[in-house]
Amino acid sequence: MSSNLPSRMRALVVKNHHGGALALELVEVPIPVPAAGEVLIRVAYAPLNPNDLLALRDAYDVKKPVGSVAGFEGSGRVVGGSGLMPRFLHGRRVAFASSPGGGSWAEFTTASAMQCLPLRAGVDDVQGATLLTNPITATVLLQQARSEGHRALVQAAAAGALGTMMARLAPVLGMTMIHVVRSEEQVAMLRGHGVEHVVDSSKPDWETELTALCRRFQATLALDPVGGAMSGTLLRALDIGGVVRVYGWLSGAPGVFDPNELVFRRKRIEGFTMYDWVKRTSRLRQFVTAMRAQGLLHGPLATHVRTRAPLGDYASAFTDNERSMSGGKILFSPASTTSS
Repeated sequence: MSSNLPSRMRALVVKNHHGGALALELVEVPIPVPAAGEVLIRVAYAPLNPNDLLALRDAYDVKKPVGSVAGFEGSGRVVGGSGLMPRFLHGRRVAFASSPGGGSWAEFTTASAMQCLPLRAGVDDVQGATLLTNPITATVLLQQARSEGHRALVQAAAAGALGTMMARLAPVLGMTMIHVVRSEEQVAMLRGHGVEHVVDSSKPDWETELTALCRRFQATLALDPVGGAMSGTLLRALDIGGVVRVYGWLSGAPGVFDPNELVFRRKRIEGFTMYDWVKRTSRLRQFVTAMRAQGLLHGPLATHVRTRAPLGDYASAFTDNERSMSGGKILFSPASTTSS
């Protein structure tokens, strides 16, 4: 590593699995040393994502043990590492997924060079920070839906960052999408983006409205990041042979569904994670998908950021996120010492 780098850094470390800000502690630790094939990154921004929240409750497939640095993705500049790819990336701005032993909620982190994507000149660090989760997930979910022959689909939690991206991207791909939100405010927000077919689940007759829209457009796929009772509701609403693809667990509640929908209406519920997609997808296809998503970061796949918080303001950031998970993305800015 460069002798110009400090030897220690500030980081948000997991102190327990109670969840939220209570699970974290801001500490000073040694700067991590990249292993073979890894790079050292000076972190610019790192988002607070739903999978981060699950990991802090030890409810996510990828574990964050006590004592590890929190956060899975971010953007920054490569400042160290040895080997062919690390040398190629040295000095470049990248979007990254932290290595298993690292974490993005820190001033520095390590990442596999193969899990870094150089950012184009027109893409800033703010948009780059969320590239490897929401924009690529939106691209993969909708491209997979189209390749499977689904021409109409429904999504829950449509007012969130990922949901809003898919709402904007679906028409570009020639797909009809029905959107489930939780309030009139969220309906107005999506309609303000020109989105049609929005269903408000706070209304007493919302399931009837959802079912009618699914039948009208012959929707055969539902994308569900909520789980719990929502999975069963989506399953009932879909046309015969429909699929509910669960890719998150925002509700934290067990799934509830009617077996008759599976047995007599030939429907099914299945899971999806980007980690599985990465495992079964060639490096070339991953790169092409990521570059395609990067090209849309200032269009359909733009992330609305409402807060850029220094690491020391993590408790306030979590409170802000709990107050409204659909009001825009919260980014940690490790180099900052005051809120912006």
